[in-house]
Amino acid sequence: MNQIMISCATYAKLSRVTNLTDLDPQQWADMILEQMADELIEAAEKPDALNGGKSAGHPDREPTEDESTGLQWWNRLQEHARRYWMERAGNTGRALDAWEAYKRERGADDSREMA
Repeated sequence: MNQIMISCATYAKLSRVTNLTDLDPQQWADMILEQMADELIEAAEKPDALNGGKSAGHPDREPTEDESTGLQWWNRLQEHARRYWMERAGNTGRALDAWEAYKRERGADDSREMA
């Protein structure tokens, strides 16, 4: 069996699940990871699913300047900031939704980069 390393914080959460349910941490983690992997595979096989059901045009199109700026912004964020902005975007799982939430909250209506 291959092993995956997890953070201490994640392990603590798995231990809490053990206390709240009848599942052992390994069983619960396997179940959740399998479900998430299935959802990701399904979404990846359906380009519209990755975009919240909205078509963003041809899947091979070049990103707009604003989309590129947003993805660069996302890639520079630390994990806690990513979680914050993803929550502000409604936990859609799309970095560009987090970018839109960031711009809305900052009152930005153009594609210039923000720190």
